[in-house]
Amino acid sequence: MPWARAHWGVIAVFLAFAAVAAFVVPTMAPVATTDDWAYTRSAQILLKEGRLTVFPVVAATAVFQIVWGAIFGLVFEPTFGVFRLSTVVITALGAAALFALCRELGVSRGRGALGVATLLFNPLVFVLAFTFMTDNHFMALLAVATWMFAKAMRDRPVDGAVAADEGSPRSEPRAMQAWGLQRAGDIDGRWIVAGSAVAGLAFLARQQGALIVPAVFVFLLATRRLRFDRASLVLLIQLGAPMAVAVGGYFLWLRFGNDVPRVQSQFLREIVADGWGGAWWLLRRLTVVELVYLGFFTLPLMAAAVPFLKRLTEGVPRRGWLLFAAWQAIVLVGVTALWTRGAYMPYIAQFFGSGGLGPPDVLGSRPILLGPDVRIGLTVVCVGASLLLGLAAARGMGAPASPERSRAGIVLAIGLGQVVGVMPPSFHYIGWASGSLDRYLLPLVPLAIALALWALRD
Repeated sequence: MPWARAHWGVIAVFLAFAAVAAFVVPTMAPVATTDDWAYTRSAQILLKEGRLTVFPVVAATAVFQIVWGAIFGLVFEPTFGVFRLSTVVITALGAAALFALCRELGVSRGRGALGVATLLFNPLVFVLAFTFMTDNHFMALLAVATWMFAKAMRDRPVDGAVAADEGSPRSEPRAMQAWGLQRAGDIDGRWIVAGSAVAGLAFLARQQGALIVPAVFVFLLATRRLRFDRASLVLLIQLGAPMAVAVGGYFLWLRFGNDVPRVQSQFLREIVADGWGGAWWLLRRLTVVELVYLGFFTLPLMAAAVPFLKRLTEGVPRRGWLLFAAWQAIVLVGVTALWTRGAYMPYIAQFFGSGGLGPPDVLGSRPILLGPDVRIGLTVVCVGASLLLGLAAARGMGAPASPERSRAGIVLAIGLGQVVGVMPPSFHYIGWASGSLDRYLLPLVPLAIALALWALRD
């Protein structure tokens, strides 16, 4: 009971989400949407024949999702509704990981609960929670892995790694001070191994999971945590080995047990064919789109921060103002260019578009719900939220060195890695009106919420 009283806010959010899944959305309906057909059939084959199969039309790795759904099918029954329920459950687990991550970043329980609500009831996350697609599975595993890597950063040295009189900021390299790091003993290898293992599972859901561990490696390298010594070698093995096992095992199975799905080969050929010209086109377009969507993802938090706008401008360092100026220029110039072409939010609609919420094959020929006026208003609101988020990010650059800032650095590094991860599947949509799909941005949602709450924690 004391624990429940202390966490009543986040418990209320999860109960609300469960109530919606049980009484509002027809979760157990015998219907499939978009790619649900292929994943559902693979899970049924695994249960019936004991054979893991990924069909030629599947672009994602999807192995984790198939096994996860099969577990639910074994306990209950292998139906569309049960497989959909497995997505609802893992979405909730990812939200719990976000709450734990927020606590590691020094965010209060109440604000952490607000972050969980912002995640679970974001229109895009909410809709995809009631499918059997890979997107929410990957997002949840990404949140869990990020929490584990953040938790690996201890508050103080352990095992006598640094004497008490050696722990002062003056004795540490400047880059390590900037991120709140001290010595090798500040990193818990057990959580590094756990985080890498979950990142491996994330790769087995979607290929972008392979970017998680390299992002952590770059962060450790940039903060001079890695040196030419035995401790750093052990840390690298702990960080890389579980992911290497997952990636290597997958490709061996793909080569000798399943064959490479046709769609995966097609995506690779398109990337090679479009080359640097296609990459530059995507980079320019997606940079603007992602910044505006980040405002959409954190909209409730930015709305709550509006009364404290004056405080947001206090304590912003010079480099923070440079970041905000660049952020503002990209958003305003990019949105203006899209506006002149008649493009408004949602820019890369698939599961959240002018027809409302839901996959397009279910919406069918329903009348347009979000007309031009509504989309113009949504664009203006999201741009405003994005600019506030940019200001919060600029203020975060002035935060004093602390373990929480170090953990925020890991979250940021992983988030930037996932920004890169949006590019490869988007090559297929070069030349299309959208240029990508909204569900490809899903991994950015929990990370953006966590960083926003950290920047606004005071």
